[in-house]
Amino acid sequence: MHQDPIAVTQWDDYPANVKEKAEYVFQDALNPNLEQLINLKPDLIMYWLASADDMNKIRSLGIPVVVFEAQNISEVYESISTIGLITDSQQQASLVIEQMKAKEKSIEDKLAQLPEDQKRSVWLEIDSSLYTAGSGTFLDEVITKAGGLNIANDVQGWVQFNNEQVIARNPDVIFETYSYMDKNVIENIKNRKGWGNIEAVKNDRVIGLENDIISRQGPRIIDGIELTAKAIYPELFNGK
Repeated sequence: MHQDPIAVTQWDDYPANVKEKAEYVFQDALNPNLEQLINLKPDLIMYWLASADDMNKIRSLGIPVVVFEAQNISEVYESISTIGLITDSQQQASLVIEQMKAKEKSIEDKLAQLPEDQKRSVWLEIDSSLYTAGSGTFLDEVITKAGGLNIANDVQGWVQFNNEQVIARNPDVIFETYSYMDKNVIENIKNRKGWGNIEAVKNDRVIGLENDIISRQGPRIIDGIELTAKAIYPELFNGK
């Protein structure tokens, strides 16, 4: 089986040269062009979080399809192991998982030095309308594994807060994930009415996180946890 991708979507940008290796880049991942897929003659199609409509279209081609829908870090490991199995790359997959788990353990060991009463509370917003990740979401697990206390952990799934709720919960750290769309996001957060009294704003702990690294369900997710932990507790990691 060919192990390099012969086609990727417009959203696939890692590794940096992935689009150079691919013969064709699909411009619209949500509406796959079936004729293009047939012409490329792939041995396998991999989908992440595919819609039922997409799956029905692709399966009608008779090309093997595997769908990955990891809901947590443990399932990311399972996905990588599965990819290794179906591409006859078990050894490489095992090495990737081993390296990821070693880094995850290193993060845990550093955070274990932190007394429970010194853990910092975190507000994470994915847009300016104050949508955030509650309990049971991928990003809630990232925050938790990074040693943070998600102030939205008492609600389930993706939820919308209002200004008063965030101010009342007074997070020690504020993360945003959408400054790639608006470079003024951090300043806008600091200047919101009433937010000047929030600990995160008073202590200049309003921080941008790269959305691709903390939300994509692949090997870099542990890097995302590490970046998040370093941002919450820079004193524990000493910039390393």
